[in-house]
This record gives sequence, C-alpha cells and structure tokens, in this order.
Amino acid sequence: MDTAAVRSVGQELECMRNALGMKLSDVAAGLPVAFRHLRALEQGEPADLPRADCLSKVRAYAHFLGLDPEAVADRYEQALGSPSGVLPDAN
Repeated sequence: MDTAAVRSVGQELECMRNALGMKLSDVAAGLPVAFRHLRALEQGEPADLPRADCLSKVRAYAHFLGLDPEAVADRYEQALGSPSGVLPDAN
C-alpha cells in the first residue's frame, strides 16, 4: 500500500469538501456512508473501512462532492495496491 497516495486521495476529498463549505457531518447526512468511514477516507486510514465496499464509499463521496468518482476510486485502488477495493488481510 502506498500510504502517501492513500492520504493524497483523502486530502483531495477533504479539500473539496472544505471548498464547498461543508462539514463532514453534512456529507454523512447526505450519503449512506457512516461518519467514521468518511473520516477514515479523509485521514487516509483504509484499515478503518469495511473491506468489502471501500471503493464504493470512495465513489459515493467523490460523486457527492462533484468529483469524477471513477478517477478518484481508481487512484485510491492503485494506492491500496489491491484489486476490487478488497484490502489485504493483516496476517
């Protein structure tokens, strides 16, 4: 996993949210994504996200902010270094 790249995607989401004058709680109220998961995305902490659907959360958040959801999700997936948004086991 490229930690710096994961954090970069999170910073992009946070910067756009701030540019739109939104709080993280505003986003959580408008999406079916838990506040703690949105915070994990912004902070570059993929281990705090459900393994099965982290890319769908990235896409939803990016779309909500008016970003290209596929481009953002692709960058996030590349940063994770794992296909289909499934995070590798910590074993």
